[in-house]
Amino acid sequence: MANLQSPEEVSEFYHKIAEQHKIDLTIPARVVVARDTRASGARLLSCVIDGLKGAGVEYKDFGFLTTPQLHYLVRCFNTEGTPDAYGVPSEEGYYQKYGDAFKRALGGKKPSGALTVDCANGVGGPKLTQLIKYLPPAAEGLEIIVVNDDVIKPESLNVDVRCTCESVVAFTKPNLVRCGFREDQPAGSSIFEDRTQRSLLLLGWRRRSSCLLLQGREERLSTLRW
Repeated sequence: MANLQSPEEVSEFYHKIAEQHKIDLTIPARVVVARDTRASGARLLSCVIDGLKGAGVEYKDFGFLTTPQLHYLVRCFNTEGTPDAYGVPSEEGYYQKYGDAFKRALGGKKPSGALTVDCANGVGGPKLTQLIKYLPPAAEGLEIIVVNDDVIKPESLNVDVRCTCESVVAFTKPNLVRCGFREDQPAGSSIFEDRTQRSLLLLGWRRRSSCLLLQGREERLSTLRW
């Protein structure tokens, strides 16, 4: 649609899509929008909202959200009032559904240990802090430590949290298995399996360092390329 040459072509293409998918164009469109904490977000969101207003679209702005949270809201609104209703279309509804699913996945077992999450000073920081309130408390064995959650200064986003290492060959801890990184994959954290405890560990890493931060402790890497 973006490559069409005239408003008439856009309109024709638009109506073909509606006919193909049996979309009733008399029903007002509904759109949910949200943004992350990047400095460009405010202007981009303003442009989107101006376009929605110009098209006469009913929209709801949910402020700052993670991408999965926005996906959750879209599905909730699309299934609301049907037998397939997915959940409560709100940010709190997301936390509640996620927390309930996590507890069911535990199957009555109590997790143990600590989990350090490097949030790269992005929107995930405060959202994870909120989600923690719906998860089993630290007193029951699950301690989640949130680091790099400064969203006040947009320029702090991803500062010192990008990794370009291709692979982690070995750790000084013999019970940790090998895990590789893709060089084009943004860093911040990664999952490793602990064979001894049969659990998953989340590691955060920092640029300009030859160490990984593992559950609040430094573990020296045998090979690491920055």
